[in-house]
Amino acid sequence: MGHSRFTAWESTEWRPYPRLPLEIRHEAVCRAAPLDWFFPQKGKAPEGKKLCKVCPAQVPCLEYALANHVQFGLWGGLTERERYKERQRRRFPKE
Repeated sequence: MGHSRFTAWESTEWRPYPRLPLEIRHEAVCRAAPLDWFFPQKGKAPEGKKLCKVCPAQVPCLEYALANHVQFGLWGGLTERERYKERQRRRFPKE
């Protein structure tokens, strides 16, 4: 069996971002989901989006990813490209 999403994220060998807040780690419905649901092979849609839609930690998860410029995987229901667009939208809001 592969690593779960948060087991892999908690690794002390590689952590480019601040530790994931307890609120997210405790409330996220994805905490034991397979890692590949959030980090799929190139060209495949992330299966984890289904979980993000019903997750009570979706908003803080997305805010964490945006604030820390997380570049890989699905966070807060958005892919890397979608988070880039969201950062741009927030940076340059249309009036």
